[in-house]
Amino acid sequence: MNNQTENTKNLKIEITNPDTILKKQWYRRKEKQYNQEYYQKNKVKLLADQKIKVSCPKCNRIVIKSNLNKHLKTKLCVNTQELNDYIKDNK
Repeated sequence: MNNQTENTKNLKIEITNPDTILKKQWYRRKEKQYNQEYYQKNKVKLLADQKIKVSCPKCNRIVIKSNLNKHLKTKLCVNTQELNDYIKDNK
């Protein structure tokens, strides 16, 4: 049985007639298949775009574009934001 479940996971999602499956499930499967195909076609471009280094708008540090949201929540960035705000208020 375990071997059978592994085989079913590897099968490609087949889009069937929406009348046989609930429309919501059908569209989810269709969207998932589209996303997989899009990623495979544009994989190089997407991965290269994530590696671009950008300047943080809050603390002006250089971070990787894909990690910018994570960086904005770090203590380092938050403390720098607070320090910059304090300096602006006391000028």
